[in-house]
Amino acid sequence: MEALAGTFNAQNVSNTLWAYATMRQEPGKGVMMVLEGRAEALAGTFNAQGVVNTLWAGSRGGAGLAKELEERADAVAATFKTREVVNTLWALRRCAR
Repeated sequence: MEALAGTFNAQNVSNTLWAYATMRQEPGKGVMMVLEGRAEALAGTFNAQGVVNTLWAGSRGGAGLAKELEERADAVAATFKTREVVNTLWALRRCAR
């Protein structure tokens, strides 16, 4: 997984982080570092669902990733569906705890 994660596109990254969170599994430290690094590098290409999935997964990628996701959410805000808005707000609230 660690070797492949570096080749993931935005959807692959967000889906993988979401899947780990849904299964309540913590990826290995190396895998998480690669996924979060890849998420930060690709944040500008995430669609609304990708932003939501990554935030919902509770990624702890640090200030860089959080800033990139916030900027991307702002850029794609007009495409958010009601459910995506609700899930984003929930995820942001959960991360603020």
